[in-house]
Amino acid sequence: MIRIRILTIRYSNLFGACALILSGLFPLAVTADSAAYQLQPGDTVRFDLIGLPDASVQARINPGGVVDLGVLGRLKLGGLTLDKALEAARSEAERRAFPRYMENGDLFVLPIQPRDLRLSVVAFRPITVTGAITGPGRFDFEPGMTVRAALGLAGGLQAGGMMTGAAPTPEELIRYRDIFDRAALDKVSAEIAIWALQARVAENMDPDAPALQGPLSGDDTAPLLADARKLIRADIQTARDERAFFVRSLEQMRQRLGILTAQRGELQGLLDADEAEVARIQELISRGVAPASLLIEVKRVAALSSARLLEVEEKLSRVQLDITELERRQSEFDQERQIELLNEFREARGDLLRATLDMRRGARLLAGQSIPAGNGATDLAPRLEASVIAHRGAGEASRPVAVALDDLVHPGDVLEVQLLPATDVHSGQ
Repeated sequence: MIRIRILTIRYSNLFGACALILSGLFPLAVTADSAAYQLQPGDTVRFDLIGLPDASVQARINPGGVVDLGVLGRLKLGGLTLDKALEAARSEAERRAFPRYMENGDLFVLPIQPRDLRLSVVAFRPITVTGAITGPGRFDFEPGMTVRAALGLAGGLQAGGMMTGAAPTPEELIRYRDIFDRAALDKVSAEIAIWALQARVAENMDPDAPALQGPLSGDDTAPLLADARKLIRADIQTARDERAFFVRSLEQMRQRLGILTAQRGELQGLLDADEAEVARIQELISRGVAPASLLIEVKRVAALSSARLLEVEEKLSRVQLDITELERRQSEFDQERQIELLNEFREARGDLLRATLDMRRGARLLAGQSIPAGNGATDLAPRLEASVIAHRGAGEASRPVAVALDDLVHPGDVLEVQLLPATDVHSGQ
């Protein structure tokens, strides 16, 4: 039979530490610089428990500022700083516990230790770029993104700023070379990401190295490939461990179901025998050949058999419900994994296309050629500057802020771009 044990432990063991390191490859780490950042609807957060990777939960904050964190319940995190959000989650965790089946079939109820709870931001609210820009729209925010990089994601400024036929100055050549080199690195990174995704889909833990195209040398790409291989192996192993967990748990539960079913049959047989004995004693008492006190003892035995049968039937129902729930989770796991990989494929292909176009544009700039209207640019055109206003904040709290090209973008910013001659920008005309 299943034994339920309540344990109060720290999860800080070697397995837990390794799991936390692996999980840390994916979320965006929260640094001291972002301590004042307030979570808003659209942000995706992740909570991890040290030593319990299967207890990790990731969810998006809904329009009401509420996020569903599974075993931690529903918490209102909108408007809270990261420290306050973690404090609220830890306060809720004090009243929660994490159920877990062990390999011997025991069910352990592990009270959550608030100090072992960790918070990270997986994805921030997207930014919006509008105005005098080639490709206005919404774009994913990344920590450390500058206004200049955001304009590059939107295709650069509208055509008209390029001095057609003018030879690049030495300063411009350095600038254009940086554009080209960054685009080349982005292109190789996207190709490696697609290669890694193909290996993860095929669950090939040791795929052949990809044939990378571009100016980067093997020494340049070797660290990127090494990191990608680590990601491939960690992801595939995690998926296999998850599937193995489902198989082991279902096997244990079905064994438990068989044991309980056999116990129910035995107890039902005992109860039938006890009830037959009660009827027999009643018949003897009615004939005057047995004392009435004998009936009391026989009924007591029958009542105990009935109570034991009800207890087993209740356990049997709970195990059947657990099996149904685990089978549902098992069927959803691969579906959710496939959807996640498809989304990553879409993003990687988009990154590859943007990087390829950026390399071509950088090459044109280095050659002193103008960029045709409609093709866009990944950086500001020479001798032309932009005035950018960031509409920052949510709802009525939104406020316009003048930002420079090298200023950092905030999650959820709406960047409004105006194209102005350089003399107007510098003179304030």
